[in-house]
Amino acid sequence: MFCIRTMLLACETLSNETLDFSIDTLIQRFSWPTWLKLSHQMNGIERSTVHAYLSLKLHEKLLPLSSPRLLALYEECVEVIARMELRGMNVDGHHCQKLIDRILKSMSMIEKEVYQLSGIPFNLSSSADTAKILYTKLRLNVPKNATITTRHFSTNSAVLMQIPHPICEKIINWRKLEHSLKCLRGLISAVNKDSGRIHTEFDHITASGGRILTSNPNLQIVPKQCIVEDFSVRSVFFAQQGRTFLAADYSQLELRVLCQLSGDEQLMNLLNENSTIDIFERMAERFSTNSNAKCQIDRSKAKQLSYGIIYGMGAETLSQELNLSKIEAEELISNFFSEFPKVKEWIGLSVDDCRKLGKTRTFLGKLRNFEMSIMSDSLRDRSQAERQTVNYIIQGTASEIFKRALIAVDKRIRTHDAYLIMQMHDEVIIEAKIASVDRVLTVVKAAMEEACPEFQVKLPVKMTIGRNWGAMKPVIL
Repeated sequence: MFCIRTMLLACETLSNETLDFSIDTLIQRFSWPTWLKLSHQMNGIERSTVHAYLSLKLHEKLLPLSSPRLLALYEECVEVIARMELRGMNVDGHHCQKLIDRILKSMSMIEKEVYQLSGIPFNLSSSADTAKILYTKLRLNVPKNATITTRHFSTNSAVLMQIPHPICEKIINWRKLEHSLKCLRGLISAVNKDSGRIHTEFDHITASGGRILTSNPNLQIVPKQCIVEDFSVRSVFFAQQGRTFLAADYSQLELRVLCQLSGDEQLMNLLNENSTIDIFERMAERFSTNSNAKCQIDRSKAKQLSYGIIYGMGAETLSQELNLSKIEAEELISNFFSEFPKVKEWIGLSVDDCRKLGKTRTFLGKLRNFEMSIMSDSLRDRSQAERQTVNYIIQGTASEIFKRALIAVDKRIRTHDAYLIMQMHDEVIIEAKIASVDRVLTVVKAAMEEACPEFQVKLPVKMTIGRNWGAMKPVIL
């Protein structure tokens, strides 16, 4: 039996609105008998009975609208996710408390240094107080891109990094420590008293692009950067005695999806080269040797440019991201399409198809309705819908590949007494016996790289291993 929430996956074919999970709204949408309307006076048994009935009706109503392959994928994914939730991740409470103590000590030291530079103590957690100190008391110049709220100029990290004063770097570091402190305290409160593990909740339905999200707590936002003495917040997650963590992460998955869907031979050749080659360094070299190139870029900018294309960034936004002029950003976009012409052609065709049909679909057939926005009288709304169309196809297809990989990995590793315990974007995290590490590494790598046999472009995976999540080291197979 499908639960109501899972079946709402198919509702995306019916509307471009945000999904409404209320039962009353569903009844009205599908014009079912009025006697099905839930009453606040219903007891638990009656309410559960009506929910079950609606689940069945949703299943019958929406099944023809969805791809059978897609629904099968989501059904299998539910089972894998349930096992991950049940398994959970082990947290070392003692190490967690020691890290909290170190953070508090470091924050206290930074506060004293900041107060010496400012001349007076103030609340570092308050952006208003920070702005008052920086722009009024110290009379520091306000960066051009600093937005102004109803009360003060912004003091976010991007703004502070542009101000050449030692107090700004210290404030940034203090904020990082504060964020880590909140995260650690949240993790401690989330530890299950019976299992000693954190059992986060996975959601594979809500995100429009199909990404799997985590909540209660959200482990996907646990910082990986070292904060105190080479320790990160992730370092409090330890594998059980006799076991270790393995992680497998797709390399440039969305860029490879774009390559496959567009069929661009130049991009395909680049991505299918030896896996030890740095793709974005090679791209930077190609753009720099282009006879028409006036703007030289490094690896970092090549990467930002590539994903800017995927996310539909225009020259204005890209120029801000790369700290370039709009003319230079336009040149980079033009050079990208010159190097990979079929990418531009595919983007144009995808947008045209969406205009004609009012909707678009991923590789496995997940639909999204853009009829209202892509035909809007507003140029802003139309442009946004065009960007979202391309991004939806790429991100949605990438999420389908990842779900396939998740299912395949789960099936293959359980015979080796290994378990999926977490996923991060395009990465899976596994807990395995130390004695069987080599076999599990090989099995996981093969399962993920073979997840989409329909693709001609390779889907390479990077492997790491470590006793705790914050000390994962690369492994070359």
